[in-house]
Amino acid sequence: MKFSIITCCKNSLPYLKDNIKSVQNQNYRNFEHLFICSKSTDGTDNFLKKINYKKKRVFFLKSTGVYKAINYGIKKSKGDVIFLLHSDDLIINKTLLQNTFKKFKTNSIDFLYGNIKISKKNNKKKILRLWNGTYKVNNKYLFNMPAHTSFFIKKKIFKKLGLYNTRFNISSDLDFLLKLFSNKKYNYLFVNKYFIIMRNGGISSSVNNIISKIYEDIIILFKYYNFYSAIIYILKIISKIKQLKIFK
Repeated sequence: MKFSIITCCKNSLPYLKDNIKSVQNQNYRNFEHLFICSKSTDGTDNFLKKINYKKKRVFFLKSTGVYKAINYGIKKSKGDVIFLLHSDDLIINKTLLQNTFKKFKTNSIDFLYGNIKISKKNNKKKILRLWNGTYKVNNKYLFNMPAHTSFFIKKKIFKKLGLYNTRFNISSDLDFLLKLFSNKKYNYLFVNKYFIIMRNGGISSSVNNIISKIYEDIIILFKYYNFYSAIIYILKIISKIKQLKIFK
């Protein structure tokens, strides 16, 4: 089984170095690391060109949205399983790919996912939030949604379900995951372990994008849950608040 790890980049230094190191340290070696790089002003482009990294495949695009870049990476990938690792993020344990391979080998599953830690932007040791990936739906209510950056998904799923909906600039991950979970024919596994550290400060957490995110979330939830969307959305926010864990 080959993994395709997709990392979208734009002005991604210096944190991209931690990202790459965490992948290079993996015990399981059957993977490719795709970098979808938009025009940068901090030297990210030259860094990716010059770095000695045999597993890398680099694609340079004109400035584009993150989900268009992800879709491009999925199309160009050669692996059996897709894993998104954003440029600010890093894998926690060097056995993640090895353990994930074993889970796919011993279970009849189409995708699996786990937990993530969210840290301060400039200090990966300062954990701000623990995001538990438990997913539970009861016809009417959505209690919690896992982080899409903890998902390992067989590439064939994207061929059947389609890629990320670029109509949504911020919440396309929510749309895709709801579409994925609502399709009952796919088997999945939740692994109650922490997969990655995500540095705080992504596009959805930017103050300037909060209103846009709320708007997109509501449209998506009405798409899947109709009358109960408002309740679902409130519970989604509450579930995030409950997971907050600030270390002083």
